[in-house]
Amino acid sequence: DTRIQVSTMMFIYLEENGIVNVTMTLEFDIENEALETVLISGEPPSPRCCHASSVIGNILYVFGGSGNRDYYNDLHSFDPVSKIWTTLQTSG
Repeated sequence: DTRIQVSTMMFIYLEENGIVNVTMTLEFDIENEALETVLISGEPPSPRCCHASSVIGNILYVFGGSGNRDYYNDLHSFDPVSKIWTTLQTSG
C-alpha cells in the first residue's frame, strides 16, 4: 500500500496483495481515528505491486510496478484535496 498524510488526514491507496487484486483509496482521520472509503474522481492505477511512489508537495505519484503477469511503465498522481487520480503522460 501507499500512504500520504495531509494535515490530520492520511490517504491510503491499497493495491494487489498477492491473493486478491484490490484497488481502493481510503482516508484515515488521525484526530478522530475514523477510516472511510474515499469517493474519488479519475481512474486510479490498476492493481499492482513492486511500484515506486513519492509525495511532492501534497501530490502522491505512483510509477510502474507489476501485476497479473504485466509490467507497468505508467505514471499516476493523486491529489488528496480534490480527490482526483490522474494518469500522466510520459515520454522518453
